Amino acid sequence: TLVATGWLGLAAGLAVQHWSSPVGFGSRILMFTVLGIGVFVANMVVAASMMFISAHDLRLLLILSAYALAAAVVPALALGRSLGQRLERVEHAADRIAGGDRSARAGITGADDIARLAAAFDSMAARLEEADTRRDAMETSRRELFAAISHDLRTPLSSIRAMVEALSDGVVTDEATTNRYLATMTADIERLSLLIDDLFELAR
Repeated sequence: TLVATGWLGLAAGLAVQHWSSPVGFGSRILMFTVLGIGVFVANMVVAASMMFISAHDLRLLLILSAYALAAAVVPALALGRSLGQRLERVEHAADRIAGGDRSARAGITGADDIARLAAAFDSMAARLEEADTRRDAMETSRRELFAAISHDLRTPLSSIRAMVEALSDGVVTDEATTNRYLATMTADIERLSLLIDDLFELAR
C-alpha cells in the first residue's frame, strides 16, 4: 500500500510540476506541500483501516493531520512569498535593463540559490554597463577621428581645386607660377594618398 501510494504521489507531483508552471513560485510550493500532506493522510487512513483502529481514534488522527496540514501550509506560504518577492526583484531589474537602464541591480544578499542567481545577474549587469560605457567612448573617439580626417582631406582638396580652376581659367599664364602650382598639387596629392593609406590601415 505504501509503495502504491508512493508511486501515486510521485505521479501526482510530476503532474503538479507540469501543470503549475504558469503560476507563481509560492503557489507551487503550496501545491507540493498540500500534495505531500495529502499522500500522508491517505496512507494514514489506509493503514488505520487495515489496523482496525476505532472510529474515534481515526477521527483524532484526521484532526492531527489537519493540524499538520495547517502547520505545514503557513510556513510554505511564508517561504513561497519570500522567494517570490526576491525573484520579482530580479525580474524587475531585468525589465529595467531590457528598457535601457544599465544601472539596474537586483541587490539581493545571502548565500542561497536565489542570492547567487541575483549576484550573477548583478555581475552581468555591471559588465553590460561597462561595455556600454566603452562603446560610447569608442563612438565619441570615432566621431572625433572622422571629423579630423574630413578636415585633413578637405584642406588639400580645396587647394588643388583652386589651383586647377586658376590654371584652366587662364588666370595663371607664366611658366614659373604654373610649375609652382603643379608642384603644390603634386605635394597635396601625396598628402591625400598618405591619408587614404592611413584610413586603409585603420580599417584593417
